[in-house]
Amino acid sequence: MASGPAQISASQQERVKLLRDALAVMTMAEVWDAIQAMEAPEETATGGLDGGLDNRADLRRRWMGNKPAQLLATGRQLCSEPDRVAELAAVPLPFHVLSGALDDTWPLALLDDMAARLGARRTVVEGAEHSPNTDRPLATARSLADFWDARTDSEL
Repeated sequence: MASGPAQISASQQERVKLLRDALAVMTMAEVWDAIQAMEAPEETATGGLDGGLDNRADLRRRWMGNKPAQLLATGRQLCSEPDRVAELAAVPLPFHVLSGALDDTWPLALLDDMAARLGARRTVVEGAEHSPNTDRPLATARSLADFWDARTDSEL
Protein backbone atom coordinates (compact mmCIF):
# COMPACT_ATOMS: atom_id res chain seq x y z
CA MET A 1 0.00 0.00 0.00
CA ALA A 2 1.28 3.42 -1.02
CA SER A 3 4.56 1.91 -2.19
CA GLY A 4 5.78 1.10 -5.64
CA PRO A 5 8.27 -1.30 -7.18
CA ALA A 6 11.31 0.97 -7.22
CA GLN A 7 12.40 4.59 -6.92
CA ILE A 8 9.79 7.34 -6.91
CA SER A 9 8.80 9.27 -10.02
CA ALA A 10 11.02 12.04 -11.39
CA SER A 11 8.59 14.74 -10.24
CA GLN A 12 8.64 13.36 -6.71
CA GLN A 13 12.43 13.18 -6.77
CA GLU A 14 12.39 16.92 -7.49
CA ARG A 15 10.11 17.43 -4.48
CA VAL A 16 12.53 15.45 -2.31
CA LYS A 17 15.37 17.74 -3.45
CA LEU A 18 13.27 20.80 -2.60
CA LEU A 19 12.46 19.35 0.82
CA ARG A 20 16.12 18.56 1.49
CA ASP A 21 17.13 22.10 0.56
CA ALA A 22 14.32 23.61 2.66
CA LEU A 23 15.13 21.51 5.74
CA ALA A 24 18.71 22.78 5.60
CA VAL A 25 17.56 26.34 6.34
CA MET A 26 14.00 26.15 7.75
CA THR A 27 12.18 24.66 10.72
CA MET A 28 9.55 21.97 10.27
CA ALA A 29 6.82 24.57 10.86
CA GLU A 30 8.31 26.89 8.25
CA VAL A 31 8.56 24.05 5.74
CA TRP A 32 4.92 23.13 6.41
CA ASP A 33 3.84 26.70 5.74
CA ALA A 34 5.89 26.82 2.54
CA ILE A 35 4.41 23.53 1.31
CA GLN A 36 0.90 24.80 1.97
CA ALA A 37 1.63 28.04 0.10
CA MET A 38 2.88 26.06 -2.94
CA GLU A 39 -0.09 23.68 -3.17
CA ALA A 40 -3.18 24.50 -5.18
CA PRO A 41 -6.25 25.01 -2.93
CA GLU A 42 -7.87 21.78 -4.14
CA GLU A 43 -4.72 19.89 -3.18
CA THR A 44 -4.70 21.21 0.37
CA ALA A 45 -8.41 20.69 1.05
CA THR A 46 -9.23 17.27 2.45
CA GLY A 47 -12.65 15.81 2.08
CA GLY A 48 -12.81 13.68 5.17
CA LEU A 49 -14.26 10.86 3.07
CA ASP A 50 -15.36 7.83 5.09
CA GLY A 51 -13.57 8.93 8.22
CA GLY A 52 -10.39 10.28 6.62
CA LEU A 53 -8.49 13.24 7.92
CA ASP A 54 -10.81 16.16 7.41
CA ASN A 55 -8.76 19.22 8.17
CA ARG A 56 -5.36 20.78 7.81
CA ALA A 57 -4.74 20.71 11.56
CA ASP A 58 -4.67 16.87 11.50
CA LEU A 59 -2.22 16.84 8.62
CA ARG A 60 -0.04 19.53 10.18
CA ARG A 61 0.08 17.59 13.45
CA ARG A 62 1.24 14.50 11.55
CA TRP A 63 3.85 16.56 9.67
CA MET A 64 5.20 18.09 12.87
CA GLY A 65 5.61 14.60 14.35
CA ASN A 66 8.33 13.83 11.80
CA LYS A 67 12.03 14.29 12.43
CA PRO A 68 14.02 16.08 9.70
CA ALA A 69 16.73 13.39 9.74
CA GLN A 70 14.11 10.69 9.11
CA LEU A 71 12.60 12.67 6.21
CA LEU A 72 16.03 13.17 4.66
CA ALA A 73 17.00 9.50 5.01
CA THR A 74 13.67 8.33 3.61
CA GLY A 75 13.96 10.77 0.72
CA ARG A 76 17.43 9.48 -0.18
CA GLN A 77 16.18 5.90 -0.09
CA LEU A 78 13.07 6.62 -2.18
CA CYS A 79 15.16 8.33 -4.87
CA SER A 80 17.51 5.39 -5.33
CA GLU A 81 15.56 2.25 -4.48
CA PRO A 82 16.12 -0.54 -7.03
CA ASP A 83 13.30 -2.62 -8.47
CA ARG A 84 13.15 -5.77 -6.33
CA VAL A 85 9.74 -7.08 -7.35
CA ALA A 86 11.21 -10.31 -8.78
CA GLU A 87 12.80 -11.06 -5.40
CA LEU A 88 9.51 -10.40 -3.64
CA ALA A 89 7.60 -12.56 -6.13
CA ALA A 90 9.82 -15.50 -5.17
CA VAL A 91 8.48 -15.40 -1.60
CA PRO A 92 5.65 -17.95 -1.27
CA LEU A 93 3.02 -15.59 0.14
CA PRO A 94 -0.13 -13.99 -1.24
CA PHE A 95 0.27 -10.37 -2.38
CA HIS A 96 -2.11 -7.45 -2.54
CA VAL A 97 -1.20 -4.18 -4.25
CA LEU A 98 -3.50 -1.45 -2.97
CA SER A 99 -3.43 2.22 -3.92
CA GLY A 100 -5.59 5.25 -4.31
CA ALA A 101 -7.05 6.17 -7.68
CA LEU A 102 -4.43 8.92 -8.08
CA ASP A 103 -0.78 8.68 -7.17
CA ASP A 104 1.98 10.87 -8.52
CA THR A 105 4.62 9.14 -6.41
CA TRP A 106 4.25 5.81 -8.22
CA PRO A 107 1.92 6.13 -11.23
CA LEU A 108 -0.96 3.66 -11.31
CA ALA A 109 0.36 1.95 -14.46
CA LEU A 110 3.55 1.14 -12.54
CA LEU A 111 1.52 -0.26 -9.63
CA ASP A 112 -0.65 -2.28 -12.05
CA ASP A 113 2.51 -3.75 -13.59
CA MET A 114 3.91 -4.53 -10.14
CA ALA A 115 0.71 -6.38 -9.24
CA ALA A 116 0.87 -8.39 -12.47
CA ARG A 117 4.52 -9.30 -11.84
CA LEU A 118 3.64 -10.42 -8.31
CA GLY A 119 0.49 -12.28 -9.33
CA ALA A 120 -1.17 -10.05 -6.73
CA ARG A 121 -4.69 -8.93 -6.10
CA ARG A 122 -4.96 -5.32 -7.26
CA THR A 123 -7.24 -2.85 -5.49
CA VAL A 124 -7.71 0.80 -6.38
CA VAL A 125 -9.50 2.79 -3.69
CA GLU A 126 -11.68 5.35 -5.44
CA GLY A 127 -11.63 8.84 -3.98
CA ALA A 128 -8.17 8.27 -2.52
CA GLU A 129 -4.74 9.43 -3.58
CA HIS A 130 -1.25 8.39 -2.45
CA SER A 131 -2.35 7.52 1.09
CA PRO A 132 -5.64 5.64 0.83
CA ASN A 133 -5.44 4.77 4.53
CA THR A 134 -5.61 8.51 5.27
CA ASP A 135 -8.02 9.54 2.51
CA ARG A 136 -10.45 6.61 2.73
CA PRO A 137 -9.60 4.58 5.85
CA LEU A 138 -12.80 2.54 5.97
CA ALA A 139 -12.66 1.54 2.29
CA THR A 140 -8.95 0.73 2.68
CA ALA A 141 -9.53 -1.36 5.80
CA ARG A 142 -12.40 -3.20 4.09
CA SER A 143 -10.20 -4.00 1.08
CA LEU A 144 -7.43 -5.32 3.30
CA ALA A 145 -9.82 -7.36 5.45
CA ASP A 146 -11.49 -8.83 2.36
CA PHE A 147 -8.10 -9.83 0.98
CA TRP A 148 -7.07 -11.63 4.16
CA ASP A 149 -10.52 -13.15 4.69
CA ALA A 150 -10.26 -14.74 1.23
CA ARG A 151 -6.95 -16.46 2.05
CA THR A 152 -6.84 -20.14 2.93
CA ASP A 153 -4.55 -21.65 5.57
CA SER A 154 -2.37 -23.16 2.84
CA GLU A 155 -1.67 -19.69 1.42
CA LEU A 156 -0.41 -18.34 4.74
